Amino acid sequence: MPFLISCSGLIFEKLKSSSFLSKILSYKPNHLFNYINIGYQSFFVKPDEIKLLEGLNFDLNRLGEIKAKMYEMADGIIILPGGLGTLDELMEVLTWNQLGLLSTPLFFLNTESFWQPLFRLLEHADNEGFIHSRKMGTLHQHESADELA
Repeated sequence: MPFLISCSGLIFEKLKSSSFLSKILSYKPNHLFNYINIGYQSFFVKPDEIKLLEGLNFDLNRLGEIKAKMYEMADGIIILPGGLGTLDELMEVLTWNQLGLLSTPLFFLNTESFWQPLFRLLEHADNEGFIHSRKMGTLHQHESADELA
C-alpha cells in the first residue's frame, strides 16, 4: 500500500511499499531519525528516494565516496580472515593499487595459512599475465596478531 511522508507541512511523493527506503522508514521502532548522516549504495536507492532523504535534512554520503576517502587516508590496510565482504573490499583495494589510484600496503593476518589459496591464485593470475603484480602494492603476510603489530 503506498503512503505519504509529511515533514514540516511538506508532503513528499508516494513511495511504493516494495521500495527499499519505504521499508526503512516504516519499520517500527524507527531509529532512522536518530541519525543525521546516512550512507547509501546508489544501486539500492532510487534518485527520488535520495531527494526525499535530502528533504528530511539528512546528510547523504554514497558509500563508494566514503570508502575512497578511507583508502586515501590509510597508511596501510589490515586484512583479517573473512568471507565475501572481506574479499570484495580486498579486491577493490588491489585493483585500485594496480590502476595506480592507491599505493597502500596490505597487511594480511594469515593465521593457519588462511590466505594461502588467495596468494596462489594471485600468483597464478600474475604468471598468466592478468595481473601486474608490481603495481598491486605491497602484500605483507603475518601469522599472528603480535607479528602484525
